[in-house]
Amino acid sequence: MLGIGLHSYGFMDKASLWLIVFCLSQAAVIGLGALPARFWSSPSAR
Repeated sequence: MLGIGLHSYGFMDKASLWLIVFCLSQAAVIGLGALPARFWSSPSAR
């Protein structure tokens, strides 16, 4: 961490892995939500 000033939380090496994991998980959720209905609807609903 920078350790100087009000915004001293900007550079944390340990948090970067979890930030990347979180971003990838959210991108996967967005990708699943963006699929057309024919890929996620049940066969009985067709």
